[in-house]
Amino acid sequence: MAAAHNGFDFNNKGFVQEVARLIHNNIPQVKTLVLDNNNISALAALEPLTTAAKSLQNLSLANNRIAKFEDLQWLHKLKNSLVHLILDPNPGTSPMLAEVKMAAVRELFPNLQKLGNMQCREIINFNLPENITRGLLPDEKGSYFDAKKTQELTTTVIQKYLQIFERENRERLDTFYFRETSCFSIAFEPLNFRDNDTRGYSSQNRNLIANTSGGGAGMSSLTRVGRSIITATLKNLPEMIHDIGNFTADAIVLPSETGLQVIHVSLRGVYLESPTLRRHFNRVMILAPTTNEHGVGITNDMLFVGELVRGPPPGNA
Repeated sequence: MAAAHNGFDFNNKGFVQEVARLIHNNIPQVKTLVLDNNNISALAALEPLTTAAKSLQNLSLANNRIAKFEDLQWLHKLKNSLVHLILDPNPGTSPMLAEVKMAAVRELFPNLQKLGNMQCREIINFNLPENITRGLLPDEKGSYFDAKKTQELTTTVIQKYLQIFERENRERLDTFYFRETSCFSIAFEPLNFRDNDTRGYSSQNRNLIANTSGGGAGMSSLTRVGRSIITATLKNLPEMIHDIGNFTADAIVLPSETGLQVIHVSLRGVYLESPTLRRHFNRVMILAPTTNEHGVGITNDMLFVGELVRGPPPGNA
């Protein structure tokens, strides 16, 4: 069905309704509609056509005066049938980046195969549950241990470690970092600190984004290696009182060709930084068997200091 006639006014809803009546009575199965060069400024008036031509597959709206891309919503009844849409040139669509326009059009017409001369790519559908697509994330899962033995060993080691860290001389932590090749690093985002005051956490920030020390070599120098260097770094950290009852821990034994059972531990939780401030943290440790008093030692330890917890500490509300 062709267009571009001086007597046509597709901005006039009454005129469009008459055209829709003719289509409905005579060619309800029409597949193609060309409305180029009709001075169409808005698409609201075209809605009756989408009811009359329910099987429409090809629609051209080129060389009109359509000012708003959002006007395409008036064509929503063609959502399932439309396979080829020509929009440009129009004032409200031509300036848009091609990929942005393609993504926006595909949201409205998921079966579209071609936009102008561009072939539509297949939409990636992750089949996410409705609560996720609506922005409602599920509750966080609890701790996970791959075996009862892993849970018992990890819990015992973490409790002993934090007891020394919080209440005793931190130099005693060197018994955990039993190898001279043991590693420790700390990372944080300065914006998570009031007035960017991170003095209590030293300048050894290994955050790949926040740090500007000059690439890989600079970053490697911020890893603390060896038991004495690690314990010296830990001694300089501020007071931290961990809320161990609200930890989430994941621990699994990593596969090994040598038979050495190495445990990967991931901790998430909150600690008290001062009487009134609580802070999130994430910590990843690699535990390996040793003959020290704890039965295992830490070969790699990465601490990420997070943002402050909103709201007052429990009991201070």
